[in-house]
Amino acid sequence: MPSEDPISGGRRRVSAVGRTRTEAMDSAKEKLLEAVKEDDPTKPDRMPTVAEWCTQWVEDVIRPRRSPNTYRAYETHIRCGITPAIGNVRLDRVRPSHARLLERKETEHNSGATARLAQTVLTRALDDAVREGIIDRNLLDGLEPPALEPRETLVLTPDQARRLIGVEPDPKWRLLWRLLFATGMRIGEALGLIPEEIVDVDRRTCIRVEWQLKRFPHVTDAKDMPRAYETRHVGGTVWLARPMRRDYACCSPGMRG
Repeated sequence: MPSEDPISGGRRRVSAVGRTRTEAMDSAKEKLLEAVKEDDPTKPDRMPTVAEWCTQWVEDVIRPRRSPNTYRAYETHIRCGITPAIGNVRLDRVRPSHARLLERKETEHNSGATARLAQTVLTRALDDAVREGIIDRNLLDGLEPPALEPRETLVLTPDQARRLIGVEPDPKWRLLWRLLFATGMRIGEALGLIPEEIVDVDRRTCIRVEWQLKRFPHVTDAKDMPRAYETRHVGGTVWLARPMRRDYACCSPGMRG
């Protein structure tokens, strides 16, 4: 058959038995024709491949509901990682061995974090395929994710943070550093701060985190933004977007709650 098994790299084969060589050959030909029909892309109830389902899923499920940057990240993992590695595997035949193959392919040129994200995208796509009744179960549920390379996280001490704030000559940046240090806000939340977010709670001045500044390089018009994703256009490719969680950043060192 023209397609290859993604695990072994060899051609898929059919076999049959018969009382005579001719009978066995005829039976094998019938099996071959049935297999070809099963892979016919025009067949309405044909089981999709991983590439076909993931491509449809990211457009129909992710793009209308998630942020443009999330959609682009998912689409990139599908196009550059999942499809080249296991794209021709039928969706109902995906096994943990395929996830391990994907991991090996990804870590040949990328980090463990990239491999882990690719597996996450594949698992979520299979979960939705189960919900839509395309497959009965997702065999990747509970599968151990790819390991991450050990990496030290460098954090400023309070004294180093105070020194940084003290030597900053620009008042705008000095205020930004103080906000990040005193509240634990994310950089996008601090950059997207608006006056209405400064409130008094229990006699304490707090910042009610409701927006974050985001850059969406491929979106310049509000009509291209998902309806479920609340945003305000600042200009160009810069937007104010709702954060994943809305909380209070209290103006005390190290406090966020």
